[in-house]
Amino acid sequence: MSKPHTETPTRRTQVERRAEAEQRLVAAAAELISEHGPSEITMAKVGARAGYSSGLVAHHFGSKAALMERVADTVSGEFAAAMLRRATPGGTLLDDVLVLVDVYFDIIENPPAVNRARLVLIADAV
Repeated sequence: MSKPHTETPTRRTQVERRAEAEQRLVAAAAELISEHGPSEITMAKVGARAGYSSGLVAHHFGSKAALMERVADTVSGEFAAAMLRRATPGGTLLDDVLVLVDVYFDIIENPPAVNRARLVLIADAV
């Protein structure tokens, strides 16, 4: 009698685990910034929200300032990606402006946590 075939789950690589941890930490930081503002954020709170220790936050980012910078960079990257997804190849300058306006309105209508966090960071800087 043969055993039923069971698949062994594919083990993720260190690079995949690291990337997932960084994404979860940035998302947790963005949520906390948008909820409480940057002055109330600690590495421990970010780690706890993401399901990790504060030590892992420090390991990945080194400092709170570096984490805040990464949140801002993530927002910029996501915005640029949204623009590229909607861009018309060979489009005119007017087409590009209309895409820009469309993306902005989509973000304003239903802002993801990283976008809310960036607005809070900008307001805090002023």
